[in-house]
Amino acid sequence: MNTETSKKIQAELETVKSRSPDGLLKPEDVVEFAKSPDTTLHSRFQWDDSKAAHSYRIDQAREIIQRVFVTVLEKPETEHRAFVSLVTDRVRDGGGYRTLVEVMNSAAHRATYVRQALNDVTFWRQKYEAIVELQPIFAAIDKVADSFPTDAVKEETMTKSSRLKQKPVKQKRVVV
Repeated sequence: MNTETSKKIQAELETVKSRSPDGLLKPEDVVEFAKSPDTTLHSRFQWDDSKAAHSYRIDQAREIIQRVFVTVLEKPETEHRAFVSLVTDRVRDGGGYRTLVEVMNSAAHRATYVRQALNDVTFWRQKYEAIVELQPIFAAIDKVADSFPTDAVKEETMTKSSRLKQKPVKQKRVVV
């Protein structure tokens, strides 16, 4: 999205917010505003209901997948998402999910997952960097990021002990 379009969208979102009785920007109000083809927001939505319904079902499937947790049988037992989506898989048509055990036991997948986590933390950090109380967390993140291999050669030399050994997993709960 170019800068001009971004500015127009921001202005329209501010307009929607200013019309709200409680001063909050709500998704329902944004959709209502965007129904007008004269708005910049209009083109950001899928208005063909059959395509939108299919897209919504895909989002629902993602939500279901993300709500399955497993417990790794170790002491203490810890609960994690059973399936994870790697950025490298998202470039494929339809994306996809891998089991956490599969990802954690493959040097390449694990490296991708760690890089992805560090990237996610970077966005979080940018959002909260002004909070002085979080500086020790940022320092710890920097320490991990500085010690993590950044290329394939270093990844191949990761010792076996630095990888999670495969642990038996059982389904703990499903929240749908």
